[in-house]
Amino acid sequence: MEHKQLTDVVMALDVTIECEKRRLLTDDERTDWKDGTAWTVRLKYQGRSLTTSFYQGSAHKVAPTAADVLACLASDARSGEESFEDFCDSFGYDADSRKAHKTWKACARMTKQLHQFLGDKFDEVADAEH
Repeated sequence: MEHKQLTDVVMALDVTIECEKRRLLTDDERTDWKDGTAWTVRLKYQGRSLTTSFYQGSAHKVAPTAADVLACLASDARSGEESFEDFCDSFGYDADSRKAHKTWKACARMTKQLHQFLGDKFDEVADAEH
């Protein structure tokens, strides 16, 4: 089965993005992304919008595209569909870690948010190559 390119899917669905660069706000952000860039991004699709934080490493010199953001959000959302134990196994986390549980919960929230945002196009976006 040939996978579609996410850039093509995003264009066909007419998903748009607005990006605003912002300062790193929390201790976790400053620790995890000290050399990176933080963005507030707002995706729009069929009258719906999804606003979230997005981070890029220091090698990235331009704002993220809708496909860039959706690729990351879809990966998080797929991870959030796993049980906590499977999530820990997949990513090498200790199942007793509070940080791992916090990360998994954030992924689970994204699962719900991205399904609401994309509706019946969730799988098409999540399965596309990027």
